[in-house]
Amino acid sequence: MRKWLSTRIIIVLVLILCTATAGCTGGSLTKSTSGPEGTIRAFYRQAENLDASKLVDLLVKEQRVNAAAAMAMIFATMDSLSISNLKVTVTSQTKDTAEVTAEYDYKYKLKDDTTEAEHDVAHFELRRADDKWLIKDSTNFLFQ
Repeated sequence: MRKWLSTRIIIVLVLILCTATAGCTGGSLTKSTSGPEGTIRAFYRQAENLDASKLVDLLVKEQRVNAAAAMAMIFATMDSLSISNLKVTVTSQTKDTAEVTAEYDYKYKLKDDTTEAEHDVAHFELRRADDKWLIKDSTNFLFQ
């Protein structure tokens, strides 16, 4: 039971950590972050790639340093992470702020061969900076 709880906490942190984490798999960062939905989709693409450095590129600046170290440590424990059935919905948006909900299924494998599949719903707060949408915070209950 304790190992399962520990594993679940790691995955929750990976998927929603500081929820200020997203990147892009290719192309320019500006293109993938030109809208709130693109930023969240990029977050999940880089989570699948286990790429902490690109994930933190989509955080607001004040969250990047702490998140970079935490994400690198978490990803070092993982062999794989896959996201499927991703549904991203912008629930509110102004010129400089947005709220987004992401619903998805994920499956992971840790280096100790622990595997698990789950369904999750995450809520994100984003802020626009220099024509990019960056993740500021998460209101997901798992962060409470």
